[in-house]
Amino acid sequence: MRAAAWPAAARVAVNVSPIQFGKPGFPAIVASALAESGLAPERLELEITESVFLGGAEGTALTFDRLKGLGVRLALDDFGTGYSSLGYLKSAPFDKIKIDQSFVRGASIAGNRNIAIIKAIVTLADALGMETTAEGVEAQNEIDLIRELGCSHIQGFVYGRPMDGAAVVQQLGGATVVAPTGVRVSRAPRTRCCDRCWSRSRPPRPGTPARRFLRRGDDRSIRAADAGTRRPSWRSSWIEGDPDRGDRPLGA
Repeated sequence: MRAAAWPAAARVAVNVSPIQFGKPGFPAIVASALAESGLAPERLELEITESVFLGGAEGTALTFDRLKGLGVRLALDDFGTGYSSLGYLKSAPFDKIKIDQSFVRGASIAGNRNIAIIKAIVTLADALGMETTAEGVEAQNEIDLIRELGCSHIQGFVYGRPMDGAAVVQQLGGATVVAPTGVRVSRAPRTRCCDRCWSRSRPPRPGTPARRFLRRGDDRSIRAADAGTRRPSWRSSWIEGDPDRGDRPLGA
């Protein structure tokens, strides 16, 4: 009911599980919720994952028709990680494709293929007349990249953490632009080298010469006899020593 009083441009997105979607009475539940809350149907966006297509095709199509008859919007959530068949995009009446965060995070880091995948999804959505949302955006430099690739919407912690209805109203305040607050630059995942430091270096390749190092606050040595082949413990991962990072060979 609170959402009905929000600015008219603000939509309300609700995740729908495959079990909920598969119930014959689900469209009636949505209709009742709209009537009780007073929310305009076009402001309600139901987010549905690809797994709903694993059920009966006839029942799925009927549910889609009944929901669209109510005037609500439908978004295909986590696109690219589930069933991932393009066939249903021909007939399913989606208004938006939400690109899974696994393709978005780290897209601005050189050397990965995420940019090509995002661009292909955006091109497909544009050709079908659908909007696109990039999920999981956490760094401010990813915003510019997503804009360049043509995504119509951005979702992620870069614009803030989850908040209650009162905080939403205060933040919107009639404004159409919300300033990003996340980190400025996305970085490659770090790997642990010892208790003293962190490194972005890759783990050692099989056959890397074993080195021994001291843990901080511990006079016992750590020996990576099977560097690159043995599963590291939770306390440390093994990489070749580097004095510039502060690694200290045993006896030094």
